[in-house]
Order: sequence, then C-alpha cells, then structure tokens
Amino acid sequence: MIAGVEEGVTGMRVGERRTLVVPASLSIRSMYPPNTPKDSTLHIDVELLSIRIYRTQGQPTTDLNAAVSALASTHYYAGHYVIADSLNRQVLTTSRLLYGDNHPSVGDDLMNLGASKSQQGEYAESERYMREGVRIFSSWYGADHHRTAGAQSMLAGVLTNVGKKDEARILLEGALQAQEKAYGLVHRRVANTVYRLAAMALDSGDYDRAHVLYSRSVSIYRALNGEQHPDVATGLGGLASTAFRQKDYQRSERYMREALAISATTLEPDHLEVGQQRVKLGRALVRLKRWKEAEAELSIGRAIIAKRSAPTSPWLVTADGDLLLVYEALGRVDEARKLRVAVGGVDKP
Repeated sequence: MIAGVEEGVTGMRVGERRTLVVPASLSIRSMYPPNTPKDSTLHIDVELLSIRIYRTQGQPTTDLNAAVSALASTHYYAGHYVIADSLNRQVLTTSRLLYGDNHPSVGDDLMNLGASKSQQGEYAESERYMREGVRIFSSWYGADHHRTAGAQSMLAGVLTNVGKKDEARILLEGALQAQEKAYGLVHRRVANTVYRLAAMALDSGDYDRAHVLYSRSVSIYRALNGEQHPDVATGLGGLASTAFRQKDYQRSERYMREALAISATTLEPDHLEVGQQRVKLGRALVRLKRWKEAEAELSIGRAIIAKRSAPTSPWLVTADGDLLLVYEALGRVDEARKLRVAVGGVDKP
C-alpha cells in the first residue's frame, strides 16, 4: 500500500469517507492517472465499506493483526489506556511472529505500546519501547526518513518527562526538518512535533516561543480538522498552560474553557484529557480566587484522572495541592486536615 494512503486510512470506521491528499514523496508512480506529472499531489476519495478479519488454521494473519491494532487504537483515543496496552502487547507478539524482530510493523507496535505507557505515567517503560522502535525505523529507512522522524518525535516527548531535555530537543528539531520536507508545513505529524517543541519551550521558561509554537500547532490542527477536534483542544490547553505560567490567569481560563467546549463534543466525559483540562481550569480559577468554581473543576478532574491514571500521577498531586488551597481559603478546616493527611501522611502542626 502507498505510504500516504496507509497513513490516511488509519483509524477509519465503517461507512466513513475521507479525501486523502498524498504528496509525491508518499506515493508511487504506478498509481498516477495517465498523463499526470510525476511530482503531482494525489487527491484520493476513500470510503470504508467493511472490515474483514481472517484466521487460518489458528495461525495469526496480517489482517487479523491489523484489526486488533485498530481496536487498540480505538481504545487508546477513547482514553482506555490499560485495554490499549493489553491489545498492543498481543499485536507486538503477533507481528514478531509474522515479520521478525526488526520489521517496521514491529517498530509501529513498540511505539504504540510506548504511547500507552506514557499516558499511564510509566515513562521508563515508555522510553524503553520507543527507543527500540526508533532503532528499528532508523535501521530500516535511514536516520533522515520521515518515518524515523515521527518515532523520534514521540520518543522526545517521553524524554522530556524524564528530564533528558537536551536529547529531546535535538531529536525534535531534526524530526521537524525531516517531516516538513516529506509532508509540507500543514500535516498532523508536523503539528505534533511543533506541539512538543512548544512544551519544551514552556518547560524552559521561554514563554514567548512557547506561545508562538502552540499557536502554530493549533493553526495546523484547525486547517486539517476544523474547529471541533480533540487535537485543537490539546493545542489550546498548551496555550492555557503558557498563559498560566505568565500569570495571565484570565487568558488561561479563556483558553481552557474553549478547549473544554471542544472536548465536550468530541471526547467522552470521563476521558483522561478532559480530566486534565478540568484540573488546568481549576488551577486558573484558584489564582483568580473563585473558590467554589475552582473546587468543582478540580474535584471532577481529579476523579477522572484517578480513574484513568496510576496513583502516582503528578496530575493527582497537582489537583490535591490546589484543592488544599481551596479548603483553606473557604475555612473548611476539617477537609483541609483530611486532605493533608491523605497526601502527606501527617497533619500540619
């Protein structure tokens, strides 16, 4: 299958229609209509009519493995990371049987496993899977290929979380150059890498650069998907975080409410992303001293995150710290004492 078509149909549902825009770098000459210039961009209308799953004498097949992988992706984007993790492990085992240990399909499976581990806050495991995936892509395609670049971009996001920021920045900057060359300036992979560079700028205190990069990622997501898409909400969340660091809490609140309005129509109410967005909004409201509103958002967000994440998630620590500020501001001494005991094991003297 053409690389551009394979990427374009990923995640489709039965009955869904898409128009795929495939640049010359991701197509093959034999697919061009007669008398078409060789460097042309293809526009392909695709409709998914059905999905067929095959099993031959109990042996794994590529079609069956692809169907399980698609199911894992569905659970991942629904925020069911534990289920996605289990399915991706099955897919990885089957891919190794079908293709061997060093095939790009195995690399894809490793990256998917790393992504689900990262969402659960298991960054060391995530890094291990993703490094192996990057090694496979680099060996198969070369270090400067756009597939390798995509894997490097994902790995860099994890490295940032474990404090390996210099390595992450180098990977991201190289990945962005390769992706822009392969896909052009308006592509989801380019937007994802720009978003990760924005997160690094935010973490390093370069708020102006973070704002510019987050804004660019949002613009690309909007151009690709329209306004009502989870990626747009994620980018707005980055802008909200930047405004929060700049102590512009009203602007942070505005961005975060805009993100939540999009998530309300595109994600399940208990999706992890929704929980994180509510905590972000609650934090801005705490700084604006709107205690009751802050408590509602923090409590709802914390409950969602507790359901979807490991008990050690930093999001839970953040939510608890701000809830403590709310309880103390409202004079609810008993609730503040109970939360301090639950978080730290001892009450404040």
